[in-house]
Amino acid sequence: MRSRHRKRRSVPLRHIALATGALTVMAGVGAGFALDDDGPATAASEPRSAAGSGASPASPTAGETTPSPSPSATRRSPSPKAEKSRSTAAPRPDRTTAKADRQTARKSTPTRAPEPAKTAERPAKAPETAATGVAGEVLNLVNKARADAGCGPVSADERLDSAAEKYSSAMASSGNFSHTGTDGSSVAQRVEREGYTWSAVGENIAKGQPDAAAVMDGWMNSEGHRANILNCDFKEMGLGLHESGGPWWTQVFATGR
Repeated sequence: MRSRHRKRRSVPLRHIALATGALTVMAGVGAGFALDDDGPATAASEPRSAAGSGASPASPTAGETTPSPSPSATRRSPSPKAEKSRSTAAPRPDRTTAKADRQTARKSTPTRAPEPAKTAERPAKAPETAATGVAGEVLNLVNKARADAGCGPVSADERLDSAAEKYSSAMASSGNFSHTGTDGSSVAQRVEREGYTWSAVGENIAKGQPDAAAVMDGWMNSEGHRANILNCDFKEMGLGLHESGGPWWTQVFATGR
């Protein structure tokens, strides 16, 4: 008899790529991996959760309102013919009177005040996406490098900025230079805490570089960090900097879903 083999169903596991300096996590696709001077990162993937495909229900249609009948015009009933009488007939206004009345009407017509000139309305202020200061310098250097590599620019995101700033401060206060926080958190969890729902997320960290140019030079000369910076799938970036005892740098890349 022919032996029957039952196929085993593979169970996707949630993994996160970890390294001392660079980390990338992807949802639903193979994760990138980063190399660091202290050792290789663990490559992993995470299954993408199926998004609900149902369309949102259409808003209810307002019921047809029955038009209320408009009031019919009331016609005046014919009055009996009045006898012609010179004494009751109203005198016709002569030309002079009519002309005077018209002139009076013209004079009494109120003069319209000139309308105030319309001032041009200012367009609504667009939400700021450009970072300023050191974060702006890093963002500009990142986008220049991405343009040279044929990638589109990333924009600053306040939620990613917040996650990066908090983590730089956490590393400085604990002395823990790692992608895993002292509370066991990953970069994915840290951006989720800020309300960012991601489909891909990556993180670069650094310590001791004095300015934007120095930290970018260090990251671009490291394969894993450079891979995050030049990942064309990333759309947004956040930067955190804590000066005391460092500086401590955290750079977060992500794409929302």
